[in-house]
Amino acid sequence: MQLPIVVGPYVFGVGLVSFLLSKELWLYEHQFSAFVAFWLAIYVLAKKFGAPTRKFVDDFTAVSDWYAVFLWGRELVFTGSK
Repeated sequence: MQLPIVVGPYVFGVGLVSFLLSKELWLYEHQFSAFVAFWLAIYVLAKKFGAPTRKFVDDFTAVSDWYAVFLWGRELVFTGSK
């Protein structure tokens, strides 16, 4: 079984970026790499810890009745009734 090799879009993307940078049509500052690294780290963390965090929060809110306590405290503060 021979798999197709698709390199066209990647070559086009790299060629376009190198053209824009060499002709100085696309300028970037020294913080550009930090911007890319930050969003890449956010993406990786969301992919790695997103599902377990969602499960933990769902289980926590299902077990504890924190919202009822919040509403009771809000009613107590704003109306003064018990």
